[in-house]
Amino acid sequence: MKPSSVLRNVLLFGAILVPAPAAHAQTIPVRISGSTTVFTNVYRDLKEAISRDSGEAIDVISNGSRQGLSDLAAGKSDIAMISAPLEELLPRLTEPERKALDPRKVTVSKLAETRLVFIVHESNPVKSLTIAQVSDLFTGVVTNWKDVGGPDLPVEIVSNQFSSGQRAVLEEKVTGGKNVVTTAKLVVNDPLIPGIVRQLKGGFGHSGARNDLRGVAVVKTDREIAQPMSLVTLGKPAGRVARVIAASQKAAAAAR
Repeated sequence: MKPSSVLRNVLLFGAILVPAPAAHAQTIPVRISGSTTVFTNVYRDLKEAISRDSGEAIDVISNGSRQGLSDLAAGKSDIAMISAPLEELLPRLTEPERKALDPRKVTVSKLAETRLVFIVHESNPVKSLTIAQVSDLFTGVVTNWKDVGGPDLPVEIVSNQFSSGQRAVLEEKVTGGKNVVTTAKLVVNDPLIPGIVRQLKGGFGHSGARNDLRGVAVVKTDREIAQPMSLVTLGKPAGRVARVIAASQKAAAAAR
């Protein structure tokens, strides 16, 4: 082999072995998961603003309050979004998750409150109910709309699976601890409830006030049901996580 060829091969071989200048490591986003209500009210429209204000990249997954807490306990997220009091959600977790999320080990950072509303098919003439009547409908005491001033039509309850913050608030503040009727049609997350109610003439469900409510009517009640929105962390938030929480609280306050 000619010397020039050897030199060329050495140079080529060297070029393969010598690493290129290291690129800047990509910032790992602060991971947030949980309540669809918190996502709809805060992160859906304000995620980019929160990211800019905090100076941090954020990754938000809307998968329900219970799952958000489960993700936090498993180390899959840095922040859990919840839309019910923590004490109402803890009994819905597994024993290992409850131990990991012992109230003495976590910090709950309040964001704001939203409203839990109750919805019927848009053709239903019932447009006003007491909270006591709402409770009777969800728990199966009342099974026909004629018993609350409506048409002779079976009531078809639509709710969420037990992981829902909305359902936890419903069973805490409306039904007095009684479970939603076992014949209820259950969805995997709260924003799907209005879509099912709009397909059922006798449908009745709960919803966040900012969900897509086309095709349904919001029923007036004798008192409003407030739904708290919070962020949960293991320990006291610090550094990047603390900055994201502070920016989220600022954005939620400005959006009220």
